[in-house]
Amino acid sequence: MSTDFLNVARLESGRSQFQVEAFSPGILLNDCFQLILSQAEEKGLFCNIEIPVDLPDIQGDCDKIKQAVINLLSNAIKYTPKGGKILLKAESYPEVIHIIVKDTGIGIPEKYRNRLFSKFFRVPGSERHAQGTGLGLSIIKRIIEGHGGEIDFKSETDIGTTFTIHLPISA
Repeated sequence: MSTDFLNVARLESGRSQFQVEAFSPGILLNDCFQLILSQAEEKGLFCNIEIPVDLPDIQGDCDKIKQAVINLLSNAIKYTPKGGKILLKAESYPEVIHIIVKDTGIGIPEKYRNRLFSKFFRVPGSERHAQGTGLGLSIIKRIIEGHGGEIDFKSETDIGTTFTIHLPISA
């Protein structure tokens, strides 16, 4: 929990330096998927990964992008009931890669969607599914924007949520 506070403080102050290098998003996403798979299966969730073999390398801080993806996958696990599904997917376009985390979870009520990336915001009632600081999505947004990218989402209550990270192929 205190790590979240430190991460936000570093990102906001500019003290968090990105270690930019070329890396394979396919390898990174497969690593993320393997890290969360047992946790998801223990909860009775069905997980799938769809990563094209020809994804181009991207420039960025591999560890920070990994942190963002794992956080999204962890949220999907927390907010998806037993028997639900989680998909990790990547798509490549000429200048951008999309990383998609889709779940069949509880969804986000429309009246809270515009506040979702705000620091310390938690959807009312979400505490019965998982504890947290309300900083995870704020940290993810700062990491992605720090890479010149964007993050957006679509959600329907009781149907699920899809987060899409848009990362430029070259920084």
